Amino acid sequence: MARKHGFRIYTMQAFRDRKKGRDAADVSQTSSARDEILQLLEQIHDAGTHFLEPRIAPKPGDPEKPVETITFGEPTVVRQDLIHFVASIGETGSHHRATRRGKKAKNLKNWSPEAQHFMTLVFPRDEGDDTFLLVGETIKSSDAVRQCVRVLTKQGLVNKKAATADQDGARKAMREQGTKPPKKAVFSRLVFDRKQAADNNFLTEILQQADSAEAIFESRELPARGGGREFVRRRLAIRLVDESDRNAGAKTGKGWNRRRQRGETMTLAEGVSDLAEALIDQDLLAEGEEAGYQRASISVRNKNGMSTNIAVDTLRDVFTYPVSDGRPPVVHYYDKVAPRVKEVAAQAGVEITQIVASEVAECLEDD
Repeated sequence: MARKHGFRIYTMQAFRDRKKGRDAADVSQTSSARDEILQLLEQIHDAGTHFLEPRIAPKPGDPEKPVETITFGEPTVVRQDLIHFVASIGETGSHHRATRRGKKAKNLKNWSPEAQHFMTLVFPRDEGDDTFLLVGETIKSSDAVRQCVRVLTKQGLVNKKAATADQDGARKAMREQGTKPPKKAVFSRLVFDRKQAADNNFLTEILQQADSAEAIFESRELPARGGGREFVRRRLAIRLVDESDRNAGAKTGKGWNRRRQRGETMTLAEGVSDLAEALIDQDLLAEGEEAGYQRASISVRNKNGMSTNIAVDTLRDVFTYPVSDGRPPVVHYYDKVAPRVKEVAAQAGVEITQIVASEVAECLEDD
């Protein structure tokens, strides 16, 4: 049910140099890792636009992949535990031109038009906590989280190499002067692990509050002549009318989400099997009735006509919380973010201080 502008919430952990074999660092609001992350944000802002080259070069004969760009606004420390910044992202060649009323269109070939996304870091209160939250605004289902994490990690490596080079230079100068250098200091960088946050209560809410909900099974085929998109050959729709029916749908969606959180790969066939099992338990489907169907989803529609489809391959968008159709003011955006962050933090076992939308807005107005 996401509108043009929405947001996603991610749980984040930071590790020193590598994830494998390492414990996550303390990222509480008074930790050195929190301070280091703020320093990285400031350095990335000061450096201007960052150009992220494709990680994999195209195969011979394939088209060139676009270069992604990201530009950080200056971070604002709203509170010790709450940092707001804007990340503007784009890619070269994504838009042909830019137009404006009464003005001649501008050619944007080889340019990277960037869209601004609100970004929020929320650090836990308790010393020793190893998980913080990152909230990324979405625009048409796109967020800037992946690019942000990539450039944060990249800047950390730049800092580590610079510190190592400075130390090596200083040690060399001491040896040339006949002085024995002290023991080498060990420098590290932060690497991050991110997961879109689990929010089981949200699944229950959207199903229980929906104007209508259906379990949908579909059999899809490609056109006999080829070259076209697949079409639905058969469709079985089962209305989820009462609370028990909808709880069964929510339970299935929660199971899919737990597996996604664990990094498991789920097939469409497994989605069919899981949803069928839940409906059979409710006497809404007969044993074996799901045979021949290749895709299963839970279709939800609210009284305003907005809809969403919960399926094994749509969970990322399901947990995109709606905000507005037009660009939201800061206070309106954080009014939507605050209660959802509180809910997610409680489910993740992370102790945070409640976000106050007016506090954030006032702080940003002062900048």
